[in-house]
Amino acid sequence: MNPTLSAGALPRLSLSFYLTVALVAGAVIALQGVHERRHGASLSPAAMRALLQETGTPQTGLAHIGPLPHAGRALERLGRR
Repeated sequence: MNPTLSAGALPRLSLSFYLTVALVAGAVIALQGVHERRHGASLSPAAMRALLQETGTPQTGLAHIGPLPHAGRALERLGRR
Protein backbone atom coordinates (compact mmCIF):
# COMPACT_ATOMS: atom_id res chain seq x y z
CA MET A 1 0.00 0.00 0.00
CA ASN A 2 1.35 3.38 -0.94
CA PRO A 3 -0.73 6.20 0.60
CA THR A 4 -0.67 9.63 -1.03
CA LEU A 5 0.01 12.52 1.35
CA SER A 6 -1.29 16.02 0.80
CA ALA A 7 -0.09 19.02 2.79
CA GLY A 8 -1.35 18.76 6.37
CA ALA A 9 -3.76 15.91 5.60
CA LEU A 10 -4.00 12.29 6.55
CA PRO A 11 -2.96 9.73 3.94
CA ARG A 12 -5.62 9.02 1.33
CA LEU A 13 -6.25 5.32 1.44
CA SER A 14 -8.60 3.15 -0.57
CA LEU A 15 -12.03 2.16 0.64
CA SER A 16 -10.93 -1.48 0.65
CA PHE A 17 -8.18 -0.58 3.13
CA TYR A 18 -10.71 0.91 5.57
CA LEU A 19 -13.07 -2.03 5.13
CA THR A 20 -10.23 -4.45 5.83
CA VAL A 21 -9.25 -2.55 8.97
CA ALA A 22 -12.86 -2.71 10.18
CA LEU A 23 -13.05 -6.44 9.44
CA VAL A 24 -9.85 -7.21 11.35
CA ALA A 25 -10.83 -4.97 14.26
CA GLY A 26 -14.23 -6.65 14.51
CA ALA A 27 -12.66 -10.11 14.48
CA VAL A 28 -10.19 -9.10 17.20
CA ILE A 29 -12.93 -7.65 19.41
CA ALA A 30 -15.11 -10.75 19.05
CA LEU A 31 -12.24 -13.17 19.64
CA GLN A 32 -10.99 -11.24 22.67
CA GLY A 33 -14.48 -11.29 24.14
CA VAL A 34 -14.75 -15.06 23.74
CA HIS A 35 -11.27 -15.63 25.17
CA GLU A 36 -11.90 -13.31 28.13
CA ARG A 37 -15.20 -15.03 28.91
CA ARG A 38 -13.65 -18.51 28.77
CA HIS A 39 -10.31 -17.77 30.40
CA GLY A 40 -10.75 -14.54 32.36
CA ALA A 41 -7.96 -12.76 30.49
CA SER A 42 -7.21 -11.21 27.11
CA LEU A 43 -4.89 -12.70 24.53
CA SER A 44 -1.63 -10.80 24.17
CA PRO A 45 -1.15 -8.88 20.93
CA ALA A 46 1.42 -11.47 19.81
CA ALA A 47 -0.96 -14.36 20.58
CA MET A 48 -3.83 -12.62 18.73
CA ARG A 49 -1.62 -11.95 15.72
CA ALA A 50 -0.50 -15.59 15.65
CA LEU A 51 -4.10 -16.82 15.96
CA LEU A 52 -5.26 -14.63 13.06
CA GLN A 53 -2.31 -15.61 10.87
CA GLU A 54 -2.61 -19.35 11.58
CA THR A 55 -6.37 -19.52 11.03
CA GLY A 56 -6.80 -16.87 8.32
CA THR A 57 -7.48 -17.36 4.64
CA PRO A 58 -4.30 -16.84 2.60
CA GLN A 59 -4.37 -13.62 0.63
CA THR A 60 -4.26 -13.34 -3.11
CA GLY A 61 -2.96 -10.45 -5.16
CA LEU A 62 0.27 -8.54 -5.36
CA ALA A 63 0.36 -6.29 -2.28
CA HIS A 64 1.19 -8.40 0.75
CA ILE A 65 -0.90 -7.45 3.78
CA GLY A 66 -1.42 -10.89 5.32
CA PRO A 67 -4.21 -13.41 5.57
CA LEU A 68 -7.89 -12.46 5.77
CA PRO A 69 -9.24 -13.28 9.24
CA HIS A 70 -11.45 -16.36 9.40
CA ALA A 71 -13.37 -15.94 12.65
CA GLY A 72 -14.91 -19.42 12.54
CA ARG A 73 -11.56 -21.19 12.39
CA ALA A 74 -10.14 -18.83 15.02
CA LEU A 75 -13.06 -19.60 17.36
CA GLU A 76 -12.52 -23.33 16.84
CA ARG A 77 -8.85 -22.88 17.73
CA LEU A 78 -9.79 -20.89 20.86
CA GLY A 79 -12.08 -23.73 21.89
CA ARG A 80 -9.09 -26.05 21.99
CA ARG A 81 -7.09 -23.79 24.31
